[in-house]
Amino acid sequence: MFAPFGRDADVAGAVYALSLENRSRGACTVRVGVEGSLGHRQARVRTPRPFADPHRVDVQDGFVVLDGSAEPGLVALAVGADTESGVAVSGGPTPGYTIAREFELAAGGREQVAFYVAAGPERDGALASAAVLRRRGWRQLLAGTRDALRSLEQATGVDALDRLINRNLLFAYFYGVGRALDDGHYYLVRTRAPWHATGVTVRDWEALMWTVPAVQLGDPPLARELILR
Repeated sequence: MFAPFGRDADVAGAVYALSLENRSRGACTVRVGVEGSLGHRQARVRTPRPFADPHRVDVQDGFVVLDGSAEPGLVALAVGADTESGVAVSGGPTPGYTIAREFELAAGGREQVAFYVAAGPERDGALASAAVLRRRGWRQLLAGTRDALRSLEQATGVDALDRLINRNLLFAYFYGVGRALDDGHYYLVRTRAPWHATGVTVRDWEALMWTVPAVQLGDPPLARELILR
């Protein structure tokens, strides 16, 4: 599982990639899939505010779309497989979905399967992002993410110091900077962790003292954008 990252892989979403191998002496039928339900939605900066409109789960263009029934929507998720798969949804107060693939796996054979989850400010945006993930494919997304993460690494010549610097750099880069779903711009935040008491708030002193210096080590153009913004 990974979240795509990098110049050519920066899509708001996540990828579940599975590798299946048949080590038996005969062929077998394999069914693999994902299932879930939309149980809770809330808007939160510091204080959680549950949405009052009913949950909605339906199928569109081969993807399962999870959002609220009120318009305009504020956030939506789209879930789908890398190829054509069976999709089923269920209603009720907690609507659910199932996406599954079934195929024959020969003796000694191996098969890769991927599922994509994309986010957007509304259902059409989530569907568009999911289509981009599927079109690029999980292998290309994973390769781009690995290359981008390696480009952030710093080297001082001291292994223990390198581990400390890179661990804190990545933490600041991914938890102290957030990219907005609506305008695509990057913003300095105190934390992206939704369970933290401070929430997605901003404090200039903390940003300038802790986050910006770390980001400047790994991505100077982004650090400049954050300061100017």
